Amino acid sequence: MNRGIGVSGALAALSLAMICSVGASSAETARPRVLPDGEIMAKKDDPEMRAAEDKARRTLGEFIKAFDADIGDVDDPPEFAVNIPITDDDGNTENVWVIYLSRDGDEFTGSIANEPAVVKNITYGQEVTFSKDRIVDWHYTTDGKMRGSFTTCVILSREDPEKARKAKIAMGLTCDDGV
Repeated sequence: MNRGIGVSGALAALSLAMICSVGASSAETARPRVLPDGEIMAKKDDPEMRAAEDKARRTLGEFIKAFDADIGDVDDPPEFAVNIPITDDDGNTENVWVIYLSRDGDEFTGSIANEPAVVKNITYGQEVTFSKDRIVDWHYTTDGKMRGSFTTCVILSREDPEKARKAKIAMGLTCDDGV
């Protein structure tokens, strides 16, 4: 089963720019910081990000059920994406979104959705195969609403409130704050 992600315009710019990257150089960062290309660097032990990842893992069954049922917007291709960590030979780790997913049991295959900022062993568009146990976040869009994307909600909670509100509206994302 192959599921694409229909990202366009503002949604593509916002969702793909909000990548949570964790590298060795970011371990001292007190709060996430935005790099010039829009990537987000977060501390390895950021408690809010870890809680968001835990929530994504606990609710992964919702994503898999929607994926298998091919739930998605009628006017656009179904949008499904997962976030996984990639570690390079130097021990740097970066979380990347993976799109154009297919699934065989507990194994997923898809394409890297962003140009990595920290790790050098993957490239934009590269196909990767991974176990569902590596998924640290997920999202899919149905009825114009984005489900999941828990780490994105954490990132947006740390942004200017008006910018965050506009980004959530553009993505159709509702976080725990109701916006």
